[in-house]
Amino acid sequence: MQLPLEEAKLRTLQLMDILDIEVKERTPTPHQVIQVSQMQYSNQLVSINLDQLVQAIQQQNVDASTKEAAEIAVKEFADEIAKPNPDTSRLKQRLDTVARIGKEFVVPLMLKLLENWDKILPH
Repeated sequence: MQLPLEEAKLRTLQLMDILDIEVKERTPTPHQVIQVSQMQYSNQLVSINLDQLVQAIQQQNVDASTKEAAEIAVKEFADEIAKPNPDTSRLKQRLDTVARIGKEFVVPLMLKLLENWDKILPH
């Protein structure tokens, strides 16, 4: 299980570099290590429903223009990531627009990037 996690971390860092997303160092805090065991099938995939993301954006307490811009950005992100060679600058712009609602709304889009890393990273 460690190897797939390391691969995911590497791909995430490569995507962040391509999209020019700054990696911020966290200040170390003491924490307790808790080991959790969980059975998973290796072919299980995370399904990301962007319609649900749009619905969550609509429920936020922000001005209507910010919500509308974020909703459009999610749809444009989905269109761009579906292309054989997505434009990374357009993807980054859409991520930035959605992040204005809240950083937690960017997470599903970042997972979509991971699902499509092979189209984004140079071969």
